[in-house]
Order: sequence, then structure tokens, then C-alpha cells
Amino acid sequence: MPGTLCINADFEMAWSGRRVPDDPARDVLFAGTDETVSRLLEIFDRYEVPITWAAVGALMLTGPYDFRRFAEFNGADPFFTGGWYDAPAFDSPRAKYFYAPRLIEKILNAKTKHEIACHTFTHVYLGAGSVSEKRFRAELEACAEAAAAWNLRLETFVYPSQYVGYAEVLPEYGYRVYRQESLEWFRFGKPYIPSFDVRFRDWPRKIATGLGKWTDERFCFRPACFTPRRLDGGLTKITTSTFFPGYFGISKYVTAAQRARRLNKGVDRAADEGGVFTFSFHPWQLNRRRDELLGALEAICARAARLRETKGLKIAAARELA
Repeated sequence: MPGTLCINADFEMAWSGRRVPDDPARDVLFAGTDETVSRLLEIFDRYEVPITWAAVGALMLTGPYDFRRFAEFNGADPFFTGGWYDAPAFDSPRAKYFYAPRLIEKILNAKTKHEIACHTFTHVYLGAGSVSEKRFRAELEACAEAAAAWNLRLETFVYPSQYVGYAEVLPEYGYRVYRQESLEWFRFGKPYIPSFDVRFRDWPRKIATGLGKWTDERFCFRPACFTPRRLDGGLTKITTSTFFPGYFGISKYVTAAQRARRLNKGVDRAADEGGVFTFSFHPWQLNRRRDELLGALEAICARAARLRETKGLKIAAARELA
């Protein structure tokens, strides 16, 4: 297929940090996300780059929500202390980290037309072993209701931590595309292990993965491209080529220039060889050393825009890959 760039923002804010309930100290990580999103939209408008914002459904809520509808599912997950659906009240001091209609509105009103996709309703991990099909359907139904308030049709589904499950039910809710695990060589063909789920037997792979990740990012290995795969039932499966990290973990030792250089190799590869190059990032992770990281993303968008003009590179949201 023609060379294509597809950028995904996994937009979850504090829903990704619910392993420790009611932790104001963790909220420091999410402070500043409003400014980060605004500046991202400016960059995407400047270079006319549409992206897919894979939003947790609860971020779209515009008013108080009765989470008691999920009472039967409110047991603790293996990695979580407390009830999963015990969310902050809409008018609580921490609400701005869990509900973001102001940012959804900004995204929808941007000059460049972006896609709002689904990242579950509350960022549940299907890899935790506690998510039944019934619970998964309840999340999908809640997402559909939240999206309807914005007159949105959700067509792309992104699994938290890339743990895929119950994909066969997605077409029933209107989804045409879902994203699977990444192609990064240092994953050894196996799924990502979240830090909260590392067992003793996983440590060798976790350490090897970390060293491989640093080597990949530090020496700017060229990322892979992929071809979307059409599945039975009308779904299209797409793959993450790589991740654009914040200054966390092993990635703290990689410069912004190296990040841009590595991802631009993926953009070049798609333009020269065809296939799809896609990368994802977490907006909240750009809050730390924001100027450097946004500068790297702008360099990637600028290069993609040039290749669109000179080599016909397509820049598309995920739903366009169906």
C-alpha cells in the first residue's frame, strides 16, 4: 500500500494511574496536560497532520456520572487497591484529571480534522485477568453513550497496554479498526509487561527489553512499517511500529534530537518503501521537558509534511486504514 504515517495519542490522563486510588501526589504528572494538548493541536494544524486521539471514554463526560451502574464489576483488579469504578466526583478537586470535556472540545474544534477513538471507558487492562466479556461490553456501551453526547461515531479501538481480548465483539459496536501490539524488535514478539504486573520469572525479559529499548532509542534504529490486516467480521488490525516516549524510565537518557531522528527514519521508510508507519505517545508524558519533546514532534510533522509534497506520503488517522 502507499506509504502512510499514522500517529496515535493514547489519551487517558489520570485513568492510567489508578493502581493507587486517591493519590494527589501522582496528579502532579497530569498537571499541565491542558497546555500540552493545546500546543500539540497548534503543531498538527501548522503542518496539517490529522491524528487519532484514543480517548478514555470517561474523559468525554460532560457532567456527573453514576458509576453505580458498574456495581457488579467494582471488585479490585489484581494490581489495584480499591474498587475500579470508585471514580472522583465530577465537581471534586481532582476531577480535571479524570474528566476533560474542555480538551475534547478543543480537539474537535481544531482546524485539522482529527479522529476520536476509544481506549475503553476507564482504561481497564484486559491482561489483568479480571475483565469478563460482560464487563468489556459494559465499557463499550458506556463509551458509546459518552461519544453520542458529542455526536461522535467511534470507529477505532485501542487496547490499554495492548492486551487484546474480545475483539470479535467490536464490530457490534461499530468499530472497524483495532490496534494490536508493537513491532519493536526488543519486545521479542511478546506483549509489554506493565510495571505493576512484573513477576520474578519476568525479570530477565523485563531487563533485556529495557536494555534493548535504550539501544534502539539511543542509536536510532530504523522502525518497522506494516500492512493493515483485514480480519473476518470486517475488522482491520493495525500495528504500532514504535512509541514516542516521555522522559521516564530508560528513555530519560535519550535526547529529544535522537527521538526525532529515530522516528523520522520510520517516516522516511514509509515514504520510500510503502506500508504504514505508526507511532503512539501519551500526551501527559510530554509535560516533563515539554518544549524539548514538542520540538521533536514538530520536527517529525515537518518532515512528514515535506514528504507528503515530494513523495506522496499519506498522513492518515487510524480509521482511514480500514
